[in-house]
Amino acid sequence: EQLEEWIPRSGFDLWAITVQDAHYRKDDNEWYRYIARYMGKGCIILAQMTVWDVCLCVIARKGILTKIANVEGFTKTTKDIATHGPRGGCAISIKYHETSMCFLALHLPDGVERNKHRWNVMKEIWDDLRIANLWTDLHQQFHHFFVMGDLNYQVELPFDEAVKHIKNKEYEKLVKMDQLHDQQETEGIFYGLQEQPIKFAPTAWVKPGTEDEYVQGKSKRSLQTPSYADRILWLNNPAAHAFLPTGYGMTTKVYTSNHFPVWATFNIDCQRPYISTFGYDVDPVQFRFEALSADLPVVLKNPLCQMYGHEVDKPQYSKSGCLKKTDKPSWTKEQLPLMYPMIHHRDLLETQHFLIMIRDGSDGKAPLRGTAVLHIKPAVQAPGKSIPFDLDLCFRGKKIGKVQGSYHMEDAPKTKFI
Repeated sequence: EQLEEWIPRSGFDLWAITVQDAHYRKDDNEWYRYIARYMGKGCIILAQMTVWDVCLCVIARKGILTKIANVEGFTKTTKDIATHGPRGGCAISIKYHETSMCFLALHLPDGVERNKHRWNVMKEIWDDLRIANLWTDLHQQFHHFFVMGDLNYQVELPFDEAVKHIKNKEYEKLVKMDQLHDQQETEGIFYGLQEQPIKFAPTAWVKPGTEDEYVQGKSKRSLQTPSYADRILWLNNPAAHAFLPTGYGMTTKVYTSNHFPVWATFNIDCQRPYISTFGYDVDPVQFRFEALSADLPVVLKNPLCQMYGHEVDKPQYSKSGCLKKTDKPSWTKEQLPLMYPMIHHRDLLETQHFLIMIRDGSDGKAPLRGTAVLHIKPAVQAPGKSIPFDLDLCFRGKKIGKVQGSYHMEDAPKTKFI
């Protein structure tokens, strides 16, 4: 009954569940066995990942198992444990029909003054945590990307003032002083990730065993005010189908720690596998880029443009000739690759996107400097028409620059696909 409010066992197809500071476990699998028993025989754990005392599992109803594929997992620990503590993250990605999802569980450093430390840990995770498409980062490659866990961002208010707002249920005044929202606006971190409106009391620091008594938490360096330390964020790809957030809250029924657990629910319209109804031949097409330029915060010694799409056989690369040692690389039509999709049905292509990756080097192993997402539906709907684009370039979860250019869809030689 205590868990039902946090993890309802009916009404859903998928559950992603994470806990942090799970040092009470007798062995690594104890928590997962407990969750499996709680969920019952009608559900199954698709994957489970553990790093330090962070546990993450993705659970599905057994009735939908045939719709799920490409289940992968990865973990990343922090290098500087002396500074940050045993922090890190773990991720699980899946495909439900043709819709890709990734769930990233995090435990970041605490302390009101440690925004920089939190982001340094995130940069480590973004750099090293590779899953699904290994040549790009986590941030933009999935239709739906979820970040959840003890992010440890604080409310910057005196303790007594925060408690007063909690008693008066003036949660909007607490949210206004939340560090995470401020860091997103001023520093651009967790770029593009959204959160449902917070209409509940802070999740930390609660006196264990109580439902409404807050205590002044202590990090190694400072006192801590009641805060929204535990969060659930999400990012949707422009090519994703309908996505509806349906609830966000926390439960006071689980009070064995100094944090209350949070939950969020979503309705996701997943893309079914594509099958041509009539099986007729479709003339092949290709996508031609007419020009492309990037604006970056760093100088690239040897700029390289890499492109990839789900319906493209393998990553494609720009040809040599781009100006070197520049923070504003550009490529001409002759230097940019042609993109040949393997399936040419227009209604399928309308749901696809290309990843445009900027690297510094001569091949796909060169250091990644940023990724942009191009939804190709406008070009599919207007064959032969030049379509301009102006895209945000992101790196390590932050917006760092722009990618601009134009492209069009055109007929491709049929011999190309024989």
